[in-house]
Amino acid sequence: MPKDLRRYLEVRDETCRFPGCNRGAAHSDIDHALDWQFDGLTAHDNLAHLCPGEHGLKSETRWSYDIRPDGTLYWTSPTGRHFISEPATIIQPQPSPKAEHDGRAPERKPVLPDESDEPPPF
Repeated sequence: MPKDLRRYLEVRDETCRFPGCNRGAAHSDIDHALDWQFDGLTAHDNLAHLCPGEHGLKSETRWSYDIRPDGTLYWTSPTGRHFISEPATIIQPQPSPKAEHDGRAPERKPVLPDESDEPPPF
């Protein structure tokens, strides 16, 4: 996993994201919400920290979660109850430079001379 992605997740999560758990991210596993063997991507919007015990619980039972764009996890228990785990830090994604750049040079506004009657301050 790339270091920058690992750091992003540490800052966003800070702790295990299982409802009610507060074990530090440094002592937690990084879990795929949609398992990689089912085409789940190794990307910030498919990963969250789960401590080893909760990671095993999620893997061995019907606990599941979805990750929203702001990093909020919406958990569903095996009985169908829902729980929310908010991120420690909401990180707004940066717009893709490719989406804003069409290959042309940016438009520049001309610099107009100061038209005041005052002499320069030097």
